[in-house]
Amino acid sequence: MPAWINDVGTGRRLHLAAGPDGRLLAKADRGPWPTPAIVISLPKAGTYMLGRLLARVGYVDSEWHVSEFLLTDYRGMSTEQKRGPLFRERVFHVPIGVSAGLVADGQFTVGHLPVTPYVRTSLVGFRKLFMYRNLVDAIFSRLRFRVDSGREPRSIPWVSMQPGPAQAIAYLDAVGRQRLYDGLAPLLDWTSEPGVVPIAYEELVGDGGESARDACIARIAGAIGMPVDAARQTFMADVVGQQTPTFSGRRTEAGVYLDRRVEALLEEWGILELNRRLGYA
Repeated sequence: MPAWINDVGTGRRLHLAAGPDGRLLAKADRGPWPTPAIVISLPKAGTYMLGRLLARVGYVDSEWHVSEFLLTDYRGMSTEQKRGPLFRERVFHVPIGVSAGLVADGQFTVGHLPVTPYVRTSLVGFRKLFMYRNLVDAIFSRLRFRVDSGREPRSIPWVSMQPGPAQAIAYLDAVGRQRLYDGLAPLLDWTSEPGVVPIAYEELVGDGGESARDACIARIAGAIGMPVDAARQTFMADVVGQQTPTFSGRRTEAGVYLDRRVEALLEEWGILELNRRLGYA
């Protein structure tokens, strides 16, 4: 039996591992947990921070980033390689209905997925955690990451600009209203989806104080079925401040990018209304 599947667009092979029962999987190893898990998230909302916690409590990281119709295969890459432009060579046209079936019990994956009937059906049986964040902070954190990681060539005008409102305007113009809105709005309904545990980034990193952070960790622990104290100890000792593929070493100061023009554009594009739906003023 071939240990690969083909990219439905190009025919390239995505190599797979064979589990103990011969089933094709992202990886052969499995953790002690009875179900697979997925971190669904808004971009730059703590995806890999929560993924690191899952890995540290025994889930096996598939090292896949999934979307509705694509899969990015980060297996075998260093953290620095995952951060850089090399990832574009590892994108496969594999839909979530296929990729989800290649993640075994005791493994996890991550991705930015919309709430659709197809995605819901594909993720039946997964423990689902949804990370969200103030959208203004997330948007400009992503801008900074795309610049600092080297994923974008310096020849792109907004990449070579100094951080500030002018760079923000140039970046937003390059992304475009429809692409930005469509990359965010379809994900927000995970906050009210049955069986999904919503986690606010700000609470998890302690912005709301120790008790709010501990409540977040307790929800995560409850979702994956582990003792709260063990989850809290692991998070504080081996997750906070650690390098991940998209962590830039410090929090992005969104205020650097804001002025009246930027705020007016975000309001006009409906981004601030989405933010209010999430509970951010």
